[in-house]
Amino acid sequence: MAPQRDDTTGTATSDLIILGETYPETLDVNLSKSGDYPFDHKSLVFSLSLTGETQRSQYGITYAISGSIVDDAVNIRIETEAMQAN
Repeated sequence: MAPQRDDTTGTATSDLIILGETYPETLDVNLSKSGDYPFDHKSLVFSLSLTGETQRSQYGITYAISGSIVDDAVNIRIETEAMQAN
């Protein structure tokens, strides 16, 4: 994850594959919360939100875009938790 904007925000870049087409996508990352897991092992847990946007046409999906029936832009939103390995 880089570059980091502050202690709770940054970006993450990875390849996204749709219909056999692969392109790098960069998502904004927000650390929502971190703390000890409240059950059993007490490992450190992170709650993360990732957001971004891509274009359907970049992956060859062009149906109904030209008639403005469907927008070319697709919003990406990922909500997840990660646990620190012991």
